[in-house]
Amino acid sequence: GRYILSRFHACTKSVRANIESYRFNDAAMDIYRFFWGEFCDWGIELSKADKESIKELGAIYKESLKLIHPFMPFISEYLYHELPL
Repeated sequence: GRYILSRFHACTKSVRANIESYRFNDAAMDIYRFFWGEFCDWGIELSKADKESIKELGAIYKESLKLIHPFMPFISEYLYHELPL
């Protein structure tokens, strides 16, 4: 719920700041840490029993594809348009 959403907003803020400062490696690492350490480890595991949380994770995932786009444009574009989110 709120925890994963707050972590996503913090990640978004950090990624934007790093991109604006031309620290692309730091921005990419922020995205990686969020996906691996927050989204996968906590978000998915804690939402398995709650359908509303699953919908929220889908929305966060779709927004996360926008963060990934500068680094993986073709894959993120494909996933954004092809996945039923």
